[in-house]
Amino acid sequence: MKKRSTMKWVGMALAGLGVASAGSAFATMQVDSKGGIKVSDPNETAYWFKLGGRTFLDGVVYSGSNKNTQNQFPSGANLRDLRVQLEGGIGEHLSFLTQIDYHPESASVKIGNAYVNYTGLAENTDLSFGKVSPPFGLDNWSNWGDLVFMEQALDGAFDPSDGLGVYADAALGDMVTIAAAVVAPQPSNSTNFGTDNGTTGRSDLLAEAARITFSPVHTEDAVYHLGASVWNQSLKPTDQTGAAITDWVGFSTQTELVARQTPYLFSTPWIQGRGETVWGLEAAGLWGPLHMTAEYQQATMRMNGFTPVGGTAAIKGNPVVSAWHVQAAYMLTGESRGYDFPSGTFSNPKPTAECGAWEVAARYSVINLNDKGIFGGSGHDVTLGVNWFVNDIVRVAVNYLNVRLHEYSLVGVPAVRKLSGLGARLQVKF
Repeated sequence: MKKRSTMKWVGMALAGLGVASAGSAFATMQVDSKGGIKVSDPNETAYWFKLGGRTFLDGVVYSGSNKNTQNQFPSGANLRDLRVQLEGGIGEHLSFLTQIDYHPESASVKIGNAYVNYTGLAENTDLSFGKVSPPFGLDNWSNWGDLVFMEQALDGAFDPSDGLGVYADAALGDMVTIAAAVVAPQPSNSTNFGTDNGTTGRSDLLAEAARITFSPVHTEDAVYHLGASVWNQSLKPTDQTGAAITDWVGFSTQTELVARQTPYLFSTPWIQGRGETVWGLEAAGLWGPLHMTAEYQQATMRMNGFTPVGGTAAIKGNPVVSAWHVQAAYMLTGESRGYDFPSGTFSNPKPTAECGAWEVAARYSVINLNDKGIFGGSGHDVTLGVNWFVNDIVRVAVNYLNVRLHEYSLVGVPAVRKLSGLGARLQVKF
């Protein structure tokens, strides 16, 4: 249950301005300040609004197996994420959400999700219009602040990009959920959905994504979860007039600790192509304080032909690349992580003791971005973590990372065979 705010100055200020008076709507308003500020009327639950957000302040220290590592992977502090979020209800079946994100790496402010949601189509359904995120994978679809570790595993290389479009989900009984989206990703040569490198003169290219989950058991003390996801985008070689356009396909990811200037450790070349298709499988379980998950993802890059460096002929066929991870976490203080059946995701535990909740975790992840003349690197990571949930709002995380690379050919960056790092995060939800 939400904790009521003791901010009596809100009502006093309104009264002083002559806005709130006996019998007015303001007289019954409640203000909740536990994680953002939510204003609602208990007698009219269809209308409410909430202002909140989050911030992640990180510090990362790297070390490696050669003298160039310090230059390639500089240590330092990082404002990893800063988000302001406004959401609200505007009727019995309508709500809205708008997210504004600050990205310190590019010193830019961007719009995250921004949509209107409708729930009146059928029972246990959602239909959203606007800028939405395509449903794909367990970690990717989870709230970033609820992840066990500071960063996603290496299979985050295959996560789709958000875009303008439509999203829908539904719960089929009390065991199965389905979600799907069709979006038009924004042109950029750094997204996982294919790109046109900013070229104009043609219609938007649409991408499709879908996710299905199965959870026969989801109680407070036990959860069994299975899921499958897929996303696809087809590209076009010409514009509306028939003129040639260069479209690109490719995948990349950083390490599982990200400082302010951390490069992409595994990265395929951006290659002219006809599209990309990615599918994934996920499994998770929760037994009291023990939480375990596993994911596997595989991508097919549909190319127009590619001549590798030093080659004399184009490579035939479509490269197939993949990544997977397994992880386990245990609450030392006995709490359990939460599970949201409609979205098929897990959330942070609710501390029950004055000292907060403590969790230890371990993860092993593998990636292979090499196939048919494409050399994006392959390797594996081991990540160990400790989480201190001070309360429902503040979390302190410490992660240790050890990376081993098997093949690596990122242009302009010397080979790094071994890399390790230590990171810490102060996470605040407001």
